[in-house]
Amino acid sequence: MTTPPSDQSSFHKLFEPFPFNNALLRKAVVHAINYDAIKSGINKDLTVRYVGPFPKGMEGYDESIEPYKYDPELAKQLLAQAGYPDGNGLPQITYLYYSRDASVALIAQEIQQDLANVGINVNLLGVSFSTYIDKILAGPENVPEMGWTEWYPDYISPDDYVVPFANPDFPPVGWNPAYYSNPAVTELYQKAPYITDAKERIAMYGEITKIMYEDAPYAWLGQFTGYYVFRSNVHGIYNNVVIGSGGGLDYSTIYLTAA
Repeated sequence: MTTPPSDQSSFHKLFEPFPFNNALLRKAVVHAINYDAIKSGINKDLTVRYVGPFPKGMEGYDESIEPYKYDPELAKQLLAQAGYPDGNGLPQITYLYYSRDASVALIAQEIQQDLANVGINVNLLGVSFSTYIDKILAGPENVPEMGWTEWYPDYISPDDYVVPFANPDFPPVGWNPAYYSNPAVTELYQKAPYITDAKERIAMYGEITKIMYEDAPYAWLGQFTGYYVFRSNVHGIYNNVVIGSGGGLDYSTIYLTAA
């Protein structure tokens, strides 16, 4: 049996387990997903489309890059170019997710159906959160081919978004469940935090986004917008880009007036 070309010459040896070491297959997947069905039907419009690894509102986010588009016909063309016309010859893909969150399970089911529509057969594997973590960190030879992941930052910096999704070392420092590695990205994120010129630093983060967009190691499904419920006499609340990370509010800005 002949293995399709991997198109991975610029990548570290840990870049994506088979069969997703094939760049065209990754690109087929990111165009096969119905993002609007996830955004509106499952997430009830509480998320916005974005291009990772940086979220909207964070330094370095590039508004000029459009999110991946749902295009099943393009996905089929890319699948054929990858060496798997109509999915023929492609092994069954296991999609890993944790079963504690109903919306995560619904998203998994949506992706399973979307990929089936272009010829990619996906088996869903819903497990407890502890088992999920164990499997994610099992190493590139043992981790399931696809899966759900999410990230809330530890501190407010672009660095805390790119390192968890692009660090090439194993065991991973941070996260990087795709085992993504591109030396150009590594060099940029290692240098960028020390650049004092803001325009130059932002340009470096923008270059990271462009490289990862083309490499397509992740399908960025949505960024939660966050919301607050408060009385009319509460003021000084603003939307924080790290909402949900364990704080979300700068309480020093909040004040009350007479009810």
